[in-house]
Amino acid sequence: MRSGRAMSDALAIDALVLSGAQKMRYKSEARHIARTPVDCEDSMHLRSLLLTLTLAAIAALAVLNWYTLATPVPMSLGVTTVDAPLGVVMLALTSLLAVLFIAYVLWLQGSVLLETRRHGKELQAQRELADKAEASRFTEMKVFLQTQSQETHSALMARIETLESRLLARANESDNTTAASVGQVEHQLRAPRQILE
Repeated sequence: MRSGRAMSDALAIDALVLSGAQKMRYKSEARHIARTPVDCEDSMHLRSLLLTLTLAAIAALAVLNWYTLATPVPMSLGVTTVDAPLGVVMLALTSLLAVLFIAYVLWLQGSVLLETRRHGKELQAQRELADKAEASRFTEMKVFLQTQSQETHSALMARIETLESRLLARANESDNTTAASVGQVEHQLRAPRQILE
């Protein structure tokens, strides 16, 4: 009677641990899309708390029922039957499953960390490439603006020189016209004097 009860308790504990882990995984996957950092931290604390409580419950049941767990019973291995403590075997298998689960979680977290690092390096390389491209565009823009400025300055100076030469020509022409007019006026003023003399 005791060995049957111990076996059912161990199976119930295994089922509780597995169903709790599955429920947490499904809930986690369902809410993963709309999760904020605060929700993620709360969920991590909740998972850690639930896992700690489950491990504490298994340890407490094992300590409280150690006599039942350690009682040897005939255990069938398929080919042969041996006398062994079925509760201890089930507890050991549960512990092995927990160790394998923790190893898998650590491996998964390590691979995610490596992938995140690789993505970070790729992002940094892309950022540097974008910065270089932006710097080259700024350099091209600076060269273009300097060329445009020099061309505009050259065109402006050529136009100023043209206007200056035209202004100088106009001034000379105006001087010549004024001189001619003054000469004509002097000539006309002298002409009546010559007649009078």
